[in-house]
Amino acid sequence: LTPDQKSAIPLLLKDAFPSAAIKTSSTWDPDTTHLLIGVLSKSEKFLGALAAGIWCLRPEYAMAAATPGNQRVNELHYEWAAPGDGGTKGDEK
Repeated sequence: LTPDQKSAIPLLLKDAFPSAAIKTSSTWDPDTTHLLIGVLSKSEKFLGALAAGIWCLRPEYAMAAATPGNQRVNELHYEWAAPGDGGTKGDEK
């Protein structure tokens, strides 16, 4: 994530999901349910999320969730997925 995204996304998500615990740690937390990641990497956080089977989402998910009137954002539209694996890409709606 860019420095601007790193500072803006937690605020957007806190507004969209007031009861959620928004964490910005660089290490894996087993209580995590969604991970927003700008670039796929072999980081502890990403590999832990992958192994746990949680949502690994593109940063655009936060922008969509913060859109007024957006009650529920479909994670499938923002999930990281390889072409041809049956998953969706972030730009498909």
